[in-house]
Amino acid sequence: MQTVAPSVFVLPDEAHLELIKVRDHLRLMTRFVEPGSVALDDCVLHPHALSYWFTTLWRTLDECLRATYWSGDPALDLEEAHARAAAIRERNEDLRGVAE
Repeated sequence: MQTVAPSVFVLPDEAHLELIKVRDHLRLMTRFVEPGSVALDDCVLHPHALSYWFTTLWRTLDECLRATYWSGDPALDLEEAHARAAAIRERNEDLRGVAE
């Protein structure tokens, strides 16, 4: 009897790093808005700043989801993983102003 390969979702390293950065940023933002936080008293969050932050959050999550793909055998899909990781790397370089 032939066994069925398990479903595997592949997350390129760059997408994983982006998720770690989002997690850490969310943790930091939580500290700013905790009741009794000094930062909350000293900081005024303007709608533009919140809009920018939420837009950045959903774009990053969207890119990570697009970079994630299903594979029966991730070793066979290595080229696809590199292409998706390159797209995330390129966006990060654009944001940092890195010129080639």
